[in-house]
Amino acid sequence: MMKKLICILTLLCLLGTSCAQAESAYVPGEATSAMFIEAFERGDMVLANLHSDVTFSESAAGLYGMDSTLLSAIGETLSHTDLIVGAKQLENGLSLLLAGQYTADSGEYVVLDVTLDVTQDGVSVMSSAIPGERLTASWDTLMQLAGTSAAELEMMLGVSQLDMQTMAEELSAQTEASLDMITRIAAPYLQTISEHLAAVPQEVLENVPADGGFPAAATEITWTITSKAVGELLIALATQLEQDTTLCAILDSMLAESGEDITTVQLCQAIRQAAAEDLTDEEYPLTVFLGMDENGDFLYLNTVVEDSAGESFLIALISAPDEEKPGFSRLSLDVLTATAEKHILEGFTLSVLYSAPGAQMTDVQASMDLYAEGDMVFNGEFTLYGGASATEDGLRGEAYDWSLILVALDGEDMVSMMLSTSLQQSETAEGGEQSTFTCALDVGDGEMHIPVTCEVYTLSETGFHGPTMTTTSRLDAPTLGLSECIGSCTLSTASYTPDLSAVTDIALETASSADLEALTQRAMVNIQNTLSTLYNLLPAALTGAMQ
Repeated sequence: MMKKLICILTLLCLLGTSCAQAESAYVPGEATSAMFIEAFERGDMVLANLHSDVTFSESAAGLYGMDSTLLSAIGETLSHTDLIVGAKQLENGLSLLLAGQYTADSGEYVVLDVTLDVTQDGVSVMSSAIPGERLTASWDTLMQLAGTSAAELEMMLGVSQLDMQTMAEELSAQTEASLDMITRIAAPYLQTISEHLAAVPQEVLENVPADGGFPAAATEITWTITSKAVGELLIALATQLEQDTTLCAILDSMLAESGEDITTVQLCQAIRQAAAEDLTDEEYPLTVFLGMDENGDFLYLNTVVEDSAGESFLIALISAPDEEKPGFSRLSLDVLTATAEKHILEGFTLSVLYSAPGAQMTDVQASMDLYAEGDMVFNGEFTLYGGASATEDGLRGEAYDWSLILVALDGEDMVSMMLSTSLQQSETAEGGEQSTFTCALDVGDGEMHIPVTCEVYTLSETGFHGPTMTTTSRLDAPTLGLSECIGSCTLSTASYTPDLSAVTDIALETASSADLEALTQRAMVNIQNTLSTLYNLLPAALTGAMQ
């Protein structure tokens, strides 16, 4: 499990993607993950050092309601602070390290750390707060302190030893039985629906030419469904359900649990009555068009219904090769209401143009429009392009660019968001990897704009002390009060083995209340001394504000 954790941590720092094409043997993050997993399996500790430098803009004081001197002190404090996390594989468990360090300009520093060893026997804790001592506890003791009885603990340990394959087989059998039951219950109702659909008038046309956005079809099937036909189907299904005592009992139980004061039989009667009274019209039917190619594959589905005033409601789904761009397919969905003059009243349109499966490059273009009361109120556009690439030295890599534009309209008012990003990843000649991620964001309302730019650069390599991966990021957002924010994450390994020869073990099982109280007092004194030293090293402007 820890191998997966190290792999995920490395890939996150790399800003890797899983968009690699089959034609490229290069998989982003694979070489870096292999380096650190190998070091972890050797028994080295994998360490991540997080650091940040923040410079506030001139407008930050007004934005945050703070004095500029205090903001400068906060930025200075952050630039002198490091957070360190680490993980090391033990013979029968795992060792975790968490540490915080503040280093003053004079070189004097303060460290507060804790190391937690988790093994199959129990846990142990060491910390700079209790130097020279280690607190240990068995799992039995910890479970008892948590209020778990011996019997409950034995049962939990028994569950952990169950055969996982047997559990999976039992779950699969239960799922299969449930699906079989659902299929048997649904079968007669599906038969009723099929019989009614077979009675619906239909027309089959061959070699239908393209019409507007609909592509040419080898076969088009048209169904004409009236309100009366829909009502007859609902009446038949309600009658069938009313006579199904097994399903009625299940639904009655569900209705009772949800707090509904109605039975399934009463619900069926209400459906039949509503269908008999309201669904009797044979005019203005729902027309369904299904288009297929010469292989019988789906091309489009178009449903249209008009009322007495000529207003129409349509749902159109099209999935077909794009005629204007060879090698691309287009998926579009329209859900609209329109006037008799075909002006859009309400609804939305969605269109996605994408490269065909198996193509060397990923290419996606999508757009969406939302309409309300006859006006467009929202527009969105998305693009993604990229795939396998190579550096000037011929090294394998991948490169991607994507953008997102969102515009919301309310009369003459407009709010927009424009986002453009780029990601380039490649191997290095030394066997490591490098990646660069850039991002530009702009949010505005036509009068005020908030620009934000970001760049993240990562380089992994193997040096004399083992693998190292350094990630640096830069964020500029003057409107948000940040003229510059630089962060870094260094992932490295160390052959870290603490010297336990001079460490005194304090077992939680045998320690008396007085022993534990004394240990707590020693820890509190050491923490207070550490915090006092840290307080004296902090900038005067920050400590003054803390008083």
